[in-house]
Amino acid sequence: MKWRVVVWILRIAVIAPILYGVWCGAAYFLGRHYFRQGMVAFARDPASAMQQFAIAAKLQPKNARYQAAHGRAALKAGRFPQAAASLQRAAHLRPDDFGIWHDLGQAYLKANAPAESVRAYKRALEIRPNAELALTGLAEAASQAGDAAAALEPLRALYARSPKDVGLAG
Repeated sequence: MKWRVVVWILRIAVIAPILYGVWCGAAYFLGRHYFRQGMVAFARDPASAMQQFAIAAKLQPKNARYQAAHGRAALKAGRFPQAAASLQRAAHLRPDDFGIWHDLGQAYLKANAPAESVRAYKRALEIRPNAELALTGLAEAASQAGDAAAALEPLRALYARSPKDVGLAG
């Protein structure tokens, strides 16, 4: 009787990794499928794209690209708290991605959380110090937070770069 138990344990020990490998392969290809479907729907219907990206992100929760795509679709659809949550997960997975931090700053700014937006824009500027989008976003977030001095710093940096292009010169 004991040998049958041993045989079943061995069968399970052999089959379990095979099933796990099949699941990982299926999750990979299904995630890619739903990501592509989301990319197709992104321009015409961001809410539909959000659903596709959410499925892809659930299938592959450690894929920063899928998390960021879900956040960007939510941002375009006007669902700012969801966008901030997805982009925060993406930033955790890929901490040196300028685009994710910039979009996270935008999401926080539109979700009326200027303090978090300032932090996200500052992190984006640590990655790419001369990024005009991050400088203008930081200025807007700091002004919404009520910090006029902090809002002027990025504007001065922009003005110093090209004073003829900025209409602040007197």
